[in-house]
Amino acid sequence: MTPRCVAAMPLAIVAIGCAAMHGGSGMASAPTGDILFAASSMPSAYGIQMRLEGSAAVRGDWLYIVVPTGLVRTYQGTADAWDLMLRAGLATCSGTGKWRLVSESRAARIAPLVGLTREHAMLDTTVRAFNDTLRLDLGVPQGTKLDRAWLTFELAWPIEGVLATYTLPGNSSLATPTRRWETGAQRPADVLCGS
Repeated sequence: MTPRCVAAMPLAIVAIGCAAMHGGSGMASAPTGDILFAASSMPSAYGIQMRLEGSAAVRGDWLYIVVPTGLVRTYQGTADAWDLMLRAGLATCSGTGKWRLVSESRAARIAPLVGLTREHAMLDTTVRAFNDTLRLDLGVPQGTKLDRAWLTFELAWPIEGVLATYTLPGNSSLATPTRRWETGAQRPADVLCGS
């Protein structure tokens, strides 16, 4: 079993709005439109940093995420970025001050989005912009309380035989986009799940 390095940090993510739950069916209803978001781990001490800007919407039992604008770089030096992967997750409260992922998207390879090939996948401190749109989708389980749920992004890449990862949680609940918390000051679980 490969060891994992895991860290979590809050990020700036602008409202991702979803409609409230229907009482009887437990299904999420569709929002009136797509909601814009921005997420960033730049600047930070993480080995690979990323900034994402896009939109998300719940349609039926699915959360669709479209990211036309993105940036990626390493903190220092260079890194083989071919196996740098990103996935989106739907997080919800699981107790007082606790949370868990209830759904995850497939992992998407980032290197092709910034013009890197398998043969030439070295990433350095130069900021590289997305050349293509990243699309992710994930299921919304029945019974999910969207007012106590938020979007996360997990970056993962192998480094010296270890899978390095970190998770970026959003700064507002999915059903109440105006309810936000400050980056670095609070975490979603503290605000939405009690402390």
